Amino acid sequence: MIEIFSEDRTRNYGRYAHFKAAKDTLDRLRAKGEIAGEPPAVLVMCYKGTELQRIYTATFNGRWRCLLYTSDAADD
Repeated sequence: MIEIFSEDRTRNYGRYAHFKAAKDTLDRLRAKGEIAGEPPAVLVMCYKGTELQRIYTATFNGRWRCLLYTSDAADD
């Protein structure tokens, strides 16, 4: 499961089974201008069960890309 937040963690955009399931919602929010940044970006937290596994940033540049690795949960 993943949970998606604004980069500053002030807005929660929901929980999804995987990132692909969240893309339609993220596209709608981006089109409305509700996702800030240039390029637009969100914070993604990945869970296995209830345990946080990793955190990364996803950016939009023609399509959503989950490239910017932020941290391991073990580091936090």
